Amino acid sequence: MSSTIVPYQPEVRSLVWWPLPSGWVSLMTDAAFYSDTHQGGMGYIIRDSQGAIKSAISQSASFLSTSVGEAVTIRSTLVDALQQGYCAIQVESDCLGVVNLLNGVSNEGDPYLLAIVRDILYLKTQMDNVVFMFIPRKANVIAHSLTRRVTIVPRKVVWPLSSPWLEQLGNFDATAMLGSINE
Repeated sequence: MSSTIVPYQPEVRSLVWWPLPSGWVSLMTDAAFYSDTHQGGMGYIIRDSQGAIKSAISQSASFLSTSVGEAVTIRSTLVDALQQGYCAIQVESDCLGVVNLLNGVSNEGDPYLLAIVRDILYLKTQMDNVVFMFIPRKANVIAHSLTRRVTIVPRKVVWPLSSPWLEQLGNFDATAMLGSINE
């Protein structure tokens, strides 16, 4: 008797956070872009399958556009996750255009963006399971906040998990989608 292993495929059941399968992590990513300077920031968190924050990182960067910034952030996050030994990953971004490119729904974009998407898809082959999901901005508050912190600390920062603001935002993110259902 043979069994077939079906890879985890997230589904949009509602706007409520659902725990991931055991062994999976979620990478919540965001980028901020300032068109006048082409400067920006990347922010991302890694959560375990039960939603506990494992790391929170912000970093300044230069981008050509918001979409490029979002893609660069996803690539950086996957590199960090791979270095930390994570192999089953749900990448969550509030940039639908980049998520659609990564899922093959779209194949149009500027050449620089498409090159970064190819890098990301290559990184995906180095891991067991990677899925890309769109999430609303209101469910991505902590990653968004991390991108804004680069104006305060303009270098790569691995934030202490005991930071009060991080704990507060982490709790908000874990329940933010629940409010969407009642609105």
